[in-house]
Amino acid sequence: MAKLYNVTLHITPELKAFVGISSRGTWRYEGHWRGSALEAEALKFGWHSISHTLVEDNLSKKQAVEMRRTLVESAGCISLNRAFSKETKPLKKVNMKERQIALMAGMANGVKLSLTFDNRYLSKAGYPVVVRVYKDRKWAYVNTGFSMPADEFKHCKGSTLSALEEKYNTVKDWCVKAVEDGTFSVSAARECLREKKRAETLDGLMAMKMATLDNLGTIQNYKSAIRQLNSLFKQGLELKDTDSHSIKKFADHLKKQGRSDTTVNIYLSVVKASINYGIYKGLYDEKKYPFKKNAWECDKVSLPKSAKRSDRYMSIEDMDRVWELFIETGNKWLGLFLFSYLTGGMNLADMIGLKFTREWVKSNAIRWTRKKTAHKCSNTTTVPVSSWVAKLLERMGIEPVEGRLVFPFLDDSDYFKTKCKASTYINNALRKHGLGSMTYARHSFATIMTKLGAPAILVEQAMGHSLGGVQSHYIAGFDVDDMREWFEKLL
Repeated sequence: MAKLYNVTLHITPELKAFVGISSRGTWRYEGHWRGSALEAEALKFGWHSISHTLVEDNLSKKQAVEMRRTLVESAGCISLNRAFSKETKPLKKVNMKERQIALMAGMANGVKLSLTFDNRYLSKAGYPVVVRVYKDRKWAYVNTGFSMPADEFKHCKGSTLSALEEKYNTVKDWCVKAVEDGTFSVSAARECLREKKRAETLDGLMAMKMATLDNLGTIQNYKSAIRQLNSLFKQGLELKDTDSHSIKKFADHLKKQGRSDTTVNIYLSVVKASINYGIYKGLYDEKKYPFKKNAWECDKVSLPKSAKRSDRYMSIEDMDRVWELFIETGNKWLGLFLFSYLTGGMNLADMIGLKFTREWVKSNAIRWTRKKTAHKCSNTTTVPVSSWVAKLLERMGIEPVEGRLVFPFLDDSDYFKTKCKASTYINNALRKHGLGSMTYARHSFATIMTKLGAPAILVEQAMGHSLGGVQSHYIAGFDVDDMREWFEKLL
């Protein structure tokens, strides 16, 4: 069925006429004629101050259009339709694309390069200057950070041209390297200049190296090292100024803060690995390498050796004392320390998120993969659940139920925050009684087990270490029942 139309007449207080056609019955209501000259009049006088009259309805569209034309012509100069139709809206200015030219062009390992401008975008500053990268029918624009009018680009010279040439050569060198490494893609090329800019400082280079890592612990070391570096060099340490003198200054800064040789070693190792990465990427001059390669290089930096940990252990009598304190006070942090000691020195990182398994509940055996070495080795560590562990959990009010967290108060949603917090509480609980720290649990297990006469291979296996020596290839590991009698002697 064909749609039917009506013709309406609207007279304003100034006796101006507006003729409308509509196929809807809402022509009487404000808002129906939105966008027309009548809407402007309604805003001026109010909708109800305008007279609204139905002229004719049930018309075809052709009939309605013809009637409206006749009425508009009859109204003459007082017709709002005619006045509105004569208003000319400014046309949007259409910018024709400026024809691109290339100031430089060439090939690099099968990649076609050209220094040009992106004629798709025009701003007040002009067109963005880019390096166009093309390979295998795919292309990308690498933004140089410059923008200028097309005419200015075509006649570019002097220092501006030199700066653009440097950008072009940076992209070219990156393409050569990426193709050789087999890592080239046109999408990755877009980031090469940003990468170059970020690598102008040591902390930027460290961040680039960190982005290639998977191990969460190592990534955290990089973040901490970057924070420490930025606390010393507020404006950033540029790579051109990164030498043995600046690295020694960084090491001295860490020692003044009371950092141990172990911590200094970790942070300097991060710096060393990042600089090695910079040399590989062609971002750092190897001639300025700040670390020692040979013993006679006295002016270079050497990584401090960590203090020996052989004396960081507690005797079995000390452990008995911790147990008595735990039973007396019920301190859960002392409980965590004892749990680590009684399970072969399980790291706090592995205790966060640790769950009861069927093997634990049914066979009294704890099996887990160490977070510290998971990125290199997926081997699991298994130790028995001794009677001491069972008593400890009972004292803490923890019932072994398959699938539940062993220590629900250790929130695993923010792993590093939880680890640092728990470590601090454990250390405070121990030092309050003149005892060691969390690290003593693992060292004490190894030392006490050895003094009790346990086989070295059993100790290594319980601690999750790789079995060393040629004999280890011919000696089978100990099962849980063989290990149980030794674990019962720990207290």
